[in-house]
Amino acid sequence: MATNVSLNNPPQDGKMRVLILPFENTSGNRHLIDVRVETLLAAREGEEPKTRQVDRYAHAALSEVERVLGQHIGPTFALVERKRANTLLEEIGFHNTGMVSPETRLELGRMSGASVICTGTITSLGTKSIPQQFYNVTSTKHVGTARLNLRFIDVETGEIIGLGGYDGVVEEVQIPGQATREMELELPAIAEAFQAFEADERLISKIIPDAVQINIDSEPSKARVLIAGRTVGRTPFERKAALGEIISISLQKDGFEQFEREFTLDDDLIVSETLQPIEETQ
Repeated sequence: MATNVSLNNPPQDGKMRVLILPFENTSGNRHLIDVRVETLLAAREGEEPKTRQVDRYAHAALSEVERVLGQHIGPTFALVERKRANTLLEEIGFHNTGMVSPETRLELGRMSGASVICTGTITSLGTKSIPQQFYNVTSTKHVGTARLNLRFIDVETGEIIGLGGYDGVVEEVQIPGQATREMELELPAIAEAFQAFEADERLISKIIPDAVQINIDSEPSKARVLIAGRTVGRTPFERKAALGEIISISLQKDGFEQFEREFTLDDDLIVSETLQPIEETQ
């Protein structure tokens, strides 16, 4: 496979990189949208990005896995830049065929400087409406579901080093008395499935090199935990992170002062904080 080496020469910084390839949607529920595809070549030449048609849900899934893994970027771990990945995909004509063979996947990984490639499949996706009767009032419950399968493959050996299947379920009930309307809960269901992936410490620890353990607790318990400003759970809470990563941790609970502090993960981290009650003003 020919390529422009000057554009695709990967960084030589010793980091382990993951190349996230476009997801497949085999659920039968597809929705094509126009997406601007930025490449290194277009950026160098000052050209406008090309517009390609992609499946809305597969595109959303790719963005979600980038978000989850992107939280672990640090001294030893990184993602292959999206422009670099798009450049390689354009050169093999992926956006015309939508197909990447197993052999080509590994070659793309080597050319991008990745140690691991990530592939994903949406196997089930949809929203269904369920009428509900409560006394004499009829309402409608809408349920969005998604099933995602992820694979992480070693570029050098071609072996699967980690895989997982994740389900997302989102429910929304219309207020009784309102007219029944169609709802699309596919995207929220995909996001919910990726929260399950985010919580899969077993798989994350296989992907992230030199992973360290984070344990967060509080008194009182059930405080909301925010990492980098995003809610990730409640105390007691634990997760894996990359060695050397710098993270901001906040704890919030009604009636108590907020705790907030930045940590550099040189080793396993234990945060045990007694939250201070908010003093009532006279």
